[in-house]
Amino acid sequence: LQTVGGFGGKSDQLNAYNIFVGDPGFFDRDLARYQNATAASVRQAVARHLRPDRRVTLSIVPRGRTELAVPESDAAVVS
Repeated sequence: LQTVGGFGGKSDQLNAYNIFVGDPGFFDRDLARYQNATAASVRQAVARHLRPDRRVTLSIVPRGRTELAVPESDAAVVS
């Protein structure tokens, strides 16, 4: 696997934070956002930002456990 920042390494990552948020040291706060995410906070963000008529919801469930899929979803045959 690539290290943080890909082939350019940490310098590319620091530069990206500097360009996009004006703070090359923003990494720690950005990482904290991901570490603090919960299932509930992700659902809340989806409800707030993604309109139901303009999104695709994908359910991947164990074979034979269709009750775990999103309600009213269509089954797809996977070989």
